[in-house]
Amino acid sequence: MKLRLAILWASIALLAPQAHAQASPPPAQTISASCRTPSATGDGTVFNCASEHGRLEAPSGFAFVQASLNGGLADSGGTKPDCEVEWTGYVPLSAGSDSKQPRVLTVRARANSQRGYGRRGPGWATCEYSVQLVPYAAR
Repeated sequence: MKLRLAILWASIALLAPQAHAQASPPPAQTISASCRTPSATGDGTVFNCASEHGRLEAPSGFAFVQASLNGGLADSGGTKPDCEVEWTGYVPLSAGSDSKQPRVLTVRARANSQRGYGRRGPGWATCEYSVQLVPYAAR
C-alpha cells in the first residue's frame, strides 16, 4: 500500500508542473511605430510624417483579445501627433460561435512639425501598444 501511495504521489508531482505550465496565459504581445519630421522652415513650411505600418500577427492557434489593447501615444511633439490602429483577420473563437477576435494588429504613427510664429521644431510620434492572446479552435 505504501508503495502505491509513493508511486501515486510521484506521478502527481511529475504531472503537476506540466498542468501548471499549460494553464498559464500566453505573454502579452507588443508593437510600436514612430516617425519624426524635419523642423518647420522660416517661411512657415510645415512637414508631416507617417511611419510604416507596423504589423503584428498572432501566433498559430491564437487570436488577439481586442478589448485588452493597452497603450497609445507614448511620446510626441509638434502638432497633430496621432496613432492609427487597425484590426483584421477575424476568426471565431470556437466552432459555430458568433464571437470573433482578430489575428492581425496594424499600427501607424503620424505627426506634423511645429507651426506658428517663432516655432520651428520638428514633429514626432511614438505609439506603443500591448495586447493579450486567446486560443481559438482552428477549423
